[in-house]
Amino acid sequence: MKITYEELMSEVDKYKVPLKNTDLTDEQKEFIIKCRTGDKVVPFQKMADLWEMAGWGSSTEASMRRYLKKALA
Repeated sequence: MKITYEELMSEVDKYKVPLKNTDLTDEQKEFIIKCRTGDKVVPFQKMADLWEMAGWGSSTEASMRRYLKKALA
């Protein structure tokens, strides 16, 4: 089934959801930077696990990568 570009963009809008934790706290930024600096780094998936253990909500590897960019900005 082929759809028009306008229909495609309408479908995209249906699936968009707000990003969680768009504003990182100072503690979250410190955690992220500590995990990813130095001679050894914490893998993103393990960071996501620790993030959840800290009570900051569930997260994914992709989210941790996005949060890192935000923390370093």
